[in-house]
Amino acid sequence: QHPPAAAIHSFTSFPCFHFFPTADGIAQMSNGGVMMNALTYPTRALSEAIVAWTLRVVVPRPKAVICVSLFTILLCVAGVHRIEVKNTTDELWVPQKTQIMTSRKWITEQYGKPPSWQSIIISSADSGKSALTPEGLGVMFDLEDKAHALPPYNATCIKGGAGECFYRGITGLWCSRAHYDAEVTAAADPSAALLAIINTRKTFCTGGFVERLRLIGDPSYADGSDFSTAVNGTITGGRYLLGWYYLNSNTKGPGSQLLLLSEGFKKLMVAEKARLRGSYVLNFAYDVAFDEEIARSVTGDIPLVILAFALITIATVLSQYMRAQPYLSSAKPAAWGMACVALSVAMGYGIVIWCGVPFTSLAQIGPFILLGVGVDDVIVMLEAFRLARRTLPEGGTVETRAKFAVERAGVSITITSLTNFIAFALGSITVIPAVNWFCIYASVSILCDFLIQMSLFLAILVLYERADDAAGVPATAYRLASVAAEKEREEEEKEMAALAANRVAGAGAGVGG
Repeated sequence: QHPPAAAIHSFTSFPCFHFFPTADGIAQMSNGGVMMNALTYPTRALSEAIVAWTLRVVVPRPKAVICVSLFTILLCVAGVHRIEVKNTTDELWVPQKTQIMTSRKWITEQYGKPPSWQSIIISSADSGKSALTPEGLGVMFDLEDKAHALPPYNATCIKGGAGECFYRGITGLWCSRAHYDAEVTAAADPSAALLAIINTRKTFCTGGFVERLRLIGDPSYADGSDFSTAVNGTITGGRYLLGWYYLNSNTKGPGSQLLLLSEGFKKLMVAEKARLRGSYVLNFAYDVAFDEEIARSVTGDIPLVILAFALITIATVLSQYMRAQPYLSSAKPAAWGMACVALSVAMGYGIVIWCGVPFTSLAQIGPFILLGVGVDDVIVMLEAFRLARRTLPEGGTVETRAKFAVERAGVSITITSLTNFIAFALGSITVIPAVNWFCIYASVSILCDFLIQMSLFLAILVLYERADDAAGVPATAYRLASVAAEKEREEEEKEMAALAANRVAGAGAGVGG
């Protein structure tokens, strides 16, 4: 039974809006078209340039492009031998051209660097017990004797007029261990003798005024006051004892006596801390340790960078592996693409180091950023070649697929790389040295990633396309994709026909009711 004509008319009749352009409208449309052409000209010019590069250089001579690219990369990476590491706080975060840094530099040139230092602090393992005892002083003397016996100490310590090493600490109230034993250990009441000297002696043996609160931490006083309220009260105890030694900072540097002394001092204190455990708590510090920690952070994340590249490479390769559609699988090219990303990081950093830009801990963030940018470029390029196989008649030729891919992926990669490069280049304007250097590393590396993607990686893809072309893989991909598309079209037509029939039937039922 056919639906009534009125029902069909009600279903198929829709309001139509007719547009009749006037002469002014046509002129406006023409002006708009000119403006649109002007706005899109850079993109079109860029697309034409990339296509010309691909078809005239990369496709005809992919092996030559690979050789030249690898040679250029190795040449740039060779700049790493000039690496200069900056790891001191003032060098990283303080603008170097400010008046304070200029004045500091001038003072250093005239009078030398501020002295380096090492310190030893001991306290009783029993938190309620005083360390200011003859036994505690004995432990401090023992530690200092061992520290001063380290071979580089005598060569690096700052010496007084008589040639003795200059230091400030609780033991400096006596000229030697023998002097201490004579005044304290040999006394009838060693504890009373020690406290008497602490409260009455005003100068160190080597000269200089004694500041008791710099030698004794958390002292206790006879009148019950504490260090914040006492002025010249009588000290009866102290939780911490301090030894402070001054060293010549002009001997800093790799392999220097100061560095050797610091390494020996650290090992010694670690061993002594374990030996004294249970009776005394030993803490130690030295100024070189801060530089060491920053320097360690400079290289400490390198294993993480390697691990990140390995994991992302595995994930990328697996995402491009298509077991059910081997004619569209790009697992091997994806692996080569990730290798190109790693080479772009090495190339970019090598160029920047060649130019004398210091390497800092902040520069280690760069590889993680570049990893994300590079993976995106690799996947976009692979997907463009995959789409070319399914779109071009019979899969096209190597030249047509390459043109198809770079017209789509090449322009996208170029624009995103350019915007990222400009963003980091503008960031390098900052006066903060560490941020300035990081932005230089990132901007140059992003530019290198783009160049390698459009040369080395593109040439590798061309070689793979040639091999697949010889095996007839692109044609197979096109035929199977056409069959799948035809089936999909048929299914969509059936669904649309069924939907239209349902709507007509529904309209007829409504009219009949």
